[in-house]
Formats: sequence, C-alpha cells, structure tokens
Amino acid sequence: MKLILSRILIAGLGMILSGLVAEERMVVRFVDPDKTVLTEFNETDYDIAAFKPGEFLDLVVSKSQYGELLTRGFHIIVTQTEEQLKKNLGEVRDLDGYRNYDELLEDLQEIESQYPDICKLYDIGNTRGKEYSMAGNSYYNDYNHEIWAMKVSD
Repeated sequence: MKLILSRILIAGLGMILSGLVAEERMVVRFVDPDKTVLTEFNETDYDIAAFKPGEFLDLVVSKSQYGELLTRGFHIIVTQTEEQLKKNLGEVRDLDGYRNYDELLEDLQEIESQYPDICKLYDIGNTRGKEYSMAGNSYYNDYNHEIWAMKVSD
C-alpha cells in the first residue's frame, strides 16, 4: 500500500512540476510565405493561428519551436507573446470613437426624454452575455446587458 501511495505521490509531483516549467508560447508570422512553407506547416502539428493568402501565415509556437524555426533559417517575426495575449483577454477596452454600452444607453434615454411624443425606449430582453453571466460564467460579467429598442413614430 505504501508503495502504491508513494508512486501516486511521485506521479502527482511530476505532473505539477511539468506544468510549472511549461514553455511560454507565442504567435510568429511568416510574411508572404511560399508554397514550401505553406505545405510544411499545413502537414505538421503546428497550430495555425491565422492565414491570409499572399500575405502571411501565423503559427502558435513554444520558445523552443521558435528557436528551431530560426535555426532552420526561417524569417519570422513574433507578433504576440502568451503574456500579451492573456493581457488582451483580461481587460475590457473601449475603442476610440465608439460609444460603450453605458454611453449608448444614456444617449438613447436622452433622445427619448427630448422627444417623448415620438420616441419610446423598450427593454426587449437580455443579451447572451447577460444570460451566460447570470448562469455563473464569470467571463461574461462585462457583457451583462439588456437589449434595447427605440420606437420612433409620429
């Protein structure tokens, strides 16, 4: 029994330590890849992140794979690291020149109050983001909104 427990403990520690030393991954870009490059990476186990014919091929690679590709003479550029990708996923950003949800709702309410004879604002339901958030999926908490419609008539 002690032998079985010690083997389970060793296996568990091995799994934990292998997770700690996992290599950081990154997105690398081949600019204007030729047919040889396309064929090679389409037929291997590389993770293709994006492809635009005649322009680029993006792959997700580990640091060691990146080094191997450089050693093989490929001209590639790192477009994003894993850390940058995680940072982009973790924050909600507003785009310059666009209204966010709260600003748009405020604008609609203002229009309704300025023109009450011809405008009526209705809450017509929940977004999928709100449904997922209410179901406990915290990734959608920033998208916990209602869907609004404005009826304009004279």
